[in-house]
Amino acid sequence: MLAEDAAGFATTASLSLTPPGGNTYFQTPVNYVSDDRVHVALPFDRYYTDERLAPAAKRAYWQHSRRATHEVYITVRVSKGLAVLEELDVAGKPVREFVQQEAGPR
Repeated sequence: MLAEDAAGFATTASLSLTPPGGNTYFQTPVNYVSDDRVHVALPFDRYYTDERLAPAAKRAYWQHSRRATHEVYITVRVSKGLAVLEELDVAGKPVREFVQQEAGPR
């Protein structure tokens, strides 16, 4: 089950072997359990974009995800056990917009 933290981001509220009530949960496999931690495989590990923008989007992701501020976030649509990666944001903008602005006018 998911909840919203003080900054407005999703956080894990609870884990369960059975679907909880409500809509804000998704199913995912458990990779392993160690000490008091459960390590899961998130079901959204790819972002697809126009192949012409892909190299610049990948560079933007790597440049902005390595900084101390971590300026890369994803928006995930979650409903009734399913989770789909909807958008990749870089420095507060959708990656497509960010890449187009970085490239400048043509």
